[in-house]
Amino acid sequence: MLLLADKTFGDFRIDGLAGGTISFTKDDYFDAFTKGGISIPGYYSLKASKDPIGWNTWIRRRQVNSLYGRATLSYKSLAYIDVTGRWDWSSTLDAENNPYFYPSVAGSLVLTELIPELSWLDFWKLRGSWTMSKTPADIYDISSTYIVENEVWGGYNSAYIPTELKGGDIRPQASQTIEFGTAAIFFKNRLRADVTLYQKRLYDFLASAELSEATGYYTNYVNTDEERTKKGLEIMLGFTPVQQKDLKWDVNFNWSKDYTVYSKIDEQYTPDEMWIEEGARVDAYTVKDWLRDPSGNLINTNGFPTRSNFYTVMGNSNPDWIWGLNSTLRYKSFTLAFSVDGRVGGYSFSRLDALLWNSGAHIDTDNEWRYDEVVNGLKNYIGTGVKVVSGTVTYDTYGRITSDTRVYAPNDVEVSYESYTKDHYQQGAWSWCSQNILNETFIKLREVSVTYVIPRIFSEKLRLKDTSVSLIGQNLFYWGKEYKLSDPDYGVSWDLVSPSVRYVGLNLKFNI
Repeated sequence: MLLLADKTFGDFRIDGLAGGTISFTKDDYFDAFTKGGISIPGYYSLKASKDPIGWNTWIRRRQVNSLYGRATLSYKSLAYIDVTGRWDWSSTLDAENNPYFYPSVAGSLVLTELIPELSWLDFWKLRGSWTMSKTPADIYDISSTYIVENEVWGGYNSAYIPTELKGGDIRPQASQTIEFGTAAIFFKNRLRADVTLYQKRLYDFLASAELSEATGYYTNYVNTDEERTKKGLEIMLGFTPVQQKDLKWDVNFNWSKDYTVYSKIDEQYTPDEMWIEEGARVDAYTVKDWLRDPSGNLINTNGFPTRSNFYTVMGNSNPDWIWGLNSTLRYKSFTLAFSVDGRVGGYSFSRLDALLWNSGAHIDTDNEWRYDEVVNGLKNYIGTGVKVVSGTVTYDTYGRITSDTRVYAPNDVEVSYESYTKDHYQQGAWSWCSQNILNETFIKLREVSVTYVIPRIFSEKLRLKDTSVSLIGQNLFYWGKEYKLSDPDYGVSWDLVSPSVRYVGLNLKFNI
């Protein structure tokens, strides 16, 4: 259902809408599988199961009823105000937290309608907005129902209570965003600029908080009092250095930076870590790194690096900033276009790098120590760093040194190069250290294309319109600060990320 309204009062105009929706989601799931293998080789059927088959089934239902409205007030071509509001009733929340309301307000002012006309200024606008959004709990997230499993013991089924305590007093997770920006056009559209500054507050987080096992549960599903603030800046610039009848050159550049910090700590539910405090970034990349002496040298035990029992911060997972540049040069029927972009900062685990070292496939493992071990049977590798010759060290619960009487000497213990490399370049879950955490800074030539528009007189003979042919290349150049063998822009770091694939192709485009 949707109602529309539009009315003009002199220089003012108001338009709006109001409506409602009912959204219903239904998901029936059934899964069956053999147990104990199959009785007939090559006969892949549930009927061939040696033991009684296993099966899983569940039903998920969700309904969200909504009422919403929007009103826009404008004055001439000068000022605009837009207001929205929405009420949702979600079946995944209890009655006390239904409905939940989230509004927004946005406005803009065209300054060039107010100031005297200037030959160098074509357009200038200021804008601002405030927006609230809410996300309810997922299906059955607040439902403490028994979990049923079939064929548990002797053919009998069983039911047990969940290990997470789920209460009904759960509010939707919420956020509020404030944004300010300005856009301007200069010199007959030869220069363009757009700047946006925003701040987003996130609160009422839905989280599974740890509980003492003495309660009979492991976690408690709650809204925490923790709050986070995301701040960002985006800048876009456009240039047209050349603009003639047969020749035009456009250049566009964008740059953005954002980061999220803890703006409020929940003393009960926020993790108690040294790097978590009000004002600290939330994307700290932490690892259990190798122990080091005060000068930063690796501490070896029996010739091998010693792993710390405490997490330390390697850096931040998100980039410091990202950027992009694209350019289009048109001369008569020819167009040359390219785009290049990059990322600065940000750290991630490279599984490919760790696997190459761990398996001996990395090119740098082809060295004199490997040759001596394989050909001559020698185990004569001495790892860099030091060894402890006397003294002890103690730590507090955060991993900070409280006393240290250790005395060091250069490491001189010979070990197997293969064993050392496998130990130093581990690649299992949560086992990596600093040498596998790489800086994601990179530059990439994303795409280059050359296009030729076939003259209409030739296209019409084939009964075609707007015919063009293009030669396109993608990922033609890549440079990474530390990611040399894989592309951090190509996938998730834990996956076996491969290098970028270079594509070259021909594209024919036409309209009939």
